[in-house]
Amino acid sequence: RITGLPWLSFVLKVLLVGGIVFLVYLQMLAPLFGRIAQAKDILCDGNIEFVYSIHPVTGEVVATKTAAMDAPSWSTQALNVLQVASPRIEAAYGWSPTEEQLAASRGAPDAAA
Repeated sequence: RITGLPWLSFVLKVLLVGGIVFLVYLQMLAPLFGRIAQAKDILCDGNIEFVYSIHPVTGEVVATKTAAMDAPSWSTQALNVLQVASPRIEAAYGWSPTEEQLAASRGAPDAAA
């Protein structure tokens, strides 16, 4: 304890704790958030309107463009897959499924007809 200047002890402790927190941020959190941002850029930015597969015989990559995600209607095949999978979907998180898509996700037999 520093005599004569009681506030100096408090200030030194605050600076020490602040410095430790800053070092932890620089050494651990900044690289972690950097990797998260890079993963988001890799997965979500650029052209995401495509599918690909590896040819089983030749091992070559086969890729093709797909329809835009905000296409007004889904194909009968896509609705059939949605009906079989029966995921629980709702209009949330920036997605507004149509009544046809909601009916297909509930397994309604006439939704994909």
